[in-house]
Amino acid sequence: MKKLSFIAMMLIGVLASGTFVSCGSDDDGSSGSGGDNQGGSSTDTLTTMEQKQLLETTANELMALVNVSDFQAVAEIGDYINDTETDNSAIDSFFDAGYEACTVSSSDELIRNLYKASNFYGVFELQSGRWRLTSTSVSYLEFNFTDGSGKSCSLRVTCSGNETTVHNDVFDDSEEDYIYRDGYGTWIETRIENSIVIPEQINVTLKQSGTTLASVSVKSSLTLANGPEFDYTTDNAEISMTTTVSQYSVAIETFAFNAGKDASMSAKLQKSGETLVSLDVNGTGDLSDEDNLTGSVTSNFNIMNKVRLSGSLTSIEKFNKYLERASDNDYNETEFKSSLSNANALMDIKAYFNKSSVANAYMQLYPFSSTGYYGERWDYEPVIVFADGSSYSTFESYFDEIFFDSVINKFKKLGDDFVDLVK
Repeated sequence: MKKLSFIAMMLIGVLASGTFVSCGSDDDGSSGSGGDNQGGSSTDTLTTMEQKQLLETTANELMALVNVSDFQAVAEIGDYINDTETDNSAIDSFFDAGYEACTVSSSDELIRNLYKASNFYGVFELQSGRWRLTSTSVSYLEFNFTDGSGKSCSLRVTCSGNETTVHNDVFDDSEEDYIYRDGYGTWIETRIENSIVIPEQINVTLKQSGTTLASVSVKSSLTLANGPEFDYTTDNAEISMTTTVSQYSVAIETFAFNAGKDASMSAKLQKSGETLVSLDVNGTGDLSDEDNLTGSVTSNFNIMNKVRLSGSLTSIEKFNKYLERASDNDYNETEFKSSLSNANALMDIKAYFNKSSVANAYMQLYPFSSTGYYGERWDYEPVIVFADGSSYSTFESYFDEIFFDSVINKFKKLGDDFVDLVK
C-alpha cells in the first residue's frame, strides 16, 4: 500500500497544509517555468499579501468558533468517574468472561476467536465508588452513575441490524511457549486467528439527566466475495460515522470502496449545523495491485468557503512511473527534468479564495540540485507557484512564521487548553 498511501497523503495531507503554507511569506524571487497550470490573470487574483491576510483572518475565525468550554461538561464527567471509582474489578471480570466467550476453538497449534458485541452486553452501576453488574438480560452495554452535581448519567453502546463476520490476516497474532513433552523441552507456536462480527449499526450515547452530551453513530454495509475473508480488491464496503459533542459534529459521510475499482470519502466538521471544514476524495481505476496502480484521483478541501484546495492526478500509473524514472536518473539533468515535467503535467493542484473560480496559486514538483562526491545530483520537492506562473517558492520559505505568529500562538494555546481539559 506504499504507493496508494503516497497518493492519498499528497492529495489530502500535503495539499491541505499547502493551502496554509501557500501564502505564508513573500515570493523568494526564484523563477520557474510554471508548467501548464495557469491560475488566471493578475487582475482576477489576490496579491501575496492579500492572500496572507485572508488566510490569517480565516484561521482566526475558525479557531474562534472552537471553544474549549463547549467540551467542559463531558470532560467533567470523565474527571468525576476517574476520581470517584475505587474498584472496577467487576468490569474487569465481566470483560474477561466476555473474551473467553469469544473463543470458539482452542488447541496447542491454533486458537480461533470470534469477537461479537453480544458477549459484552450488560448494565453496570457506580455505587459508592464500586462498579456493580446489575443486569445481563439486556441487548446493550451500559454504565450508569450520578455525577458530581447529582445528575444521573449513562453511557450506552448498542448494536443492531445485520451482522457480518470479517477475518483478515492482519487481525491474527501468535505466541510461543516453552513446554515439556515426553520428557523433552520444546517451543510450541500457537497461531491466534481473530474474526470480528461487525453489526450494521453501532451507537454510543452519553446522556446527562436525559440530555445527550455526546454520541457516536457508525453505519456499515459490507459485501464480502469470499465468505468472512476480507479483501479490499474483491469486496465492497460503505461506511459512515458521525461523532457529536455539544454543538460540534465530525462526520465521515461516506467511506466506500468497490472491489479495488474505485474508492471515495466525504467528511465534514460542523458547528451548530454550519460547515467549517469539508473534504472530498475520489479515486477510480484499478487499485487492486499496489505496485501497479492505475486510474485517477481527485480531492477537494474547503475551509469555511474562504479557502479551497482542489487537486487531481489524471493517471496514477504514469505519474508513479515518471517519478521513478526521475529518481533513476538523478545524475542526468536532462532526463531528470524531462521526467519531472511529464509528472507535473498529470498533476493539477490549485488554491482558490473567497469562492473565486480563479486559482491564486498551484503546486508543482520542482527540481533542485546539489553537488557531492559523484557530481551534481538532482532531487525534487513540492513548491508553490504564483498565479501568473512566473515565480515560485518552497513551502519552507513561503511559510512566514513572523506574519502568522499570532495565529500560531493562538493555535498552540487552543491545543494547550484541550490538553488541560483532559488532564
